[in-house]
Amino acid sequence: MTTIYLTRHGETDLNRAGIVQGRGVNAPLNENGLIQAEALRERLSNVWLDAVYCSPLLRAVQTAETVVRSHPYLNPRKMTDLEEISWGICEGKRLDEVLRKAFDNVRLQWQNGDFEAKISGGESASEVEKHAKRALMNIVSQHLGESVLIVTHGRFLRVLLAGILAGYGLSKMEQIKHTNTSLNVLTFDGKKFRAELL
Repeated sequence: MTTIYLTRHGETDLNRAGIVQGRGVNAPLNENGLIQAEALRERLSNVWLDAVYCSPLLRAVQTAETVVRSHPYLNPRKMTDLEEISWGICEGKRLDEVLRKAFDNVRLQWQNGDFEAKISGGESASEVEKHAKRALMNIVSQHLGESVLIVTHGRFLRVLLAGILAGYGLSKMEQIKHTNTSLNVLTFDGKKFRAELL
């Protein structure tokens, strides 16, 4: 049985300020984010990990580097396919009335089954699902029967989990709740994924 621990990076100042980050904004963890990463490290300190993978974005790298201090035999492996969705013209901006309408409209289209919808200059749910599943299967194929931590991003996690777990599907991705450094645990029996902690 393969065990996959999935977590979102710690908080950044932009998270706190309500500014959209996405793939195009590379913000570091703030003080609270570092505290969250440290709490995650403590939570996982007695869990054997065979590998740690992370998005190459700084907030994910800093979170992963904090966790591996309890696993000194590991170095986080950066994987581009673990990057956050591109939110296009919304990245780096606080959602004013116009951008909020565009943002909410795309999310509504996803809930209604149009997974090709995207913010101008951004990425669709289908595109994220493709690279998210590719990343997960690449990692799992290299670590069958092992335990792996993946540090990534909020929308990425919603898309990935909704796309692979029975009973969800992309139209229900908003039902998957998470916070910074919250932990999801999946097992893989060689055929299907099962949520042990969601």
